[in-house]
Order: sequence, then C-alpha cells, then structure tokens
Amino acid sequence: MPDKTYVVPYVAGATVHDALDAAYDLFHPGDPDLTFDVVYYGKALGNFLQSLCGVPTTKVTSWEIFIDGVPATAGIDSLIEEKNERIGFSYVFDKDEAVAGTAAAAKKIGASPTRA
Repeated sequence: MPDKTYVVPYVAGATVHDALDAAYDLFHPGDPDLTFDVVYYGKALGNFLQSLCGVPTTKVTSWEIFIDGVPATAGIDSLIEEKNERIGFSYVFDKDEAVAGTAAAAKKIGASPTRA
C-alpha cells in the first residue's frame, strides 16, 4: 500500500483520535481503504489503534504514531494536536516480541492525517 496523506481542518483541543475520525468522515466515501479500528482498554489507558487502512496489529507488529516526524509519547486519545502539525503512522515490527531468530524491517505504510 502506498503512503497516503489526508488533510483535515484544524480543531482546537482535538486529539489524534479526533483527527482520524475527521479524515474518515471526509475521505472514506471516496477512499474505501481509509479505515481504522480501535480497542478500548478502559479509562486509564483509552483506545489503542488496532488496524489502519486494513492492516491489523499483531503480537509482533503495531502502529506507531509520529508527530512532525518524531515518535509520539502518548496514545491517540491523549495526544492533543497543534495547528499545522503532521500526524503520521508507521507499521512497525517489534523484534523483542518476535520469535527468536525472526528478522524483519519496520515497514512504513499508512495514512497521515494533517490538520490545516
């Protein structure tokens, strides 16, 4: 899947989860690949991104969030975005969780909602 970029209007106080919702609402009818699923782990942890654009997380892979190219320090419900910030996602392989001897490189795939 090629990298894609979606530009959504900035909303003060919006979270990364809100940006994903906005991208879905604006672009999904014309881009059926733009989908995401979350799993709720209670009030303390919030929602975790379970799949993006049809690519699911596994025991050894996950979706990593980047803010302006820097790995995020919180999740989709905790990250409050700033105007003109670029939110990106990379599908990454966690070698520490993998079976011994398995090697794979992080693979970048995904949608990048960006607020204008």
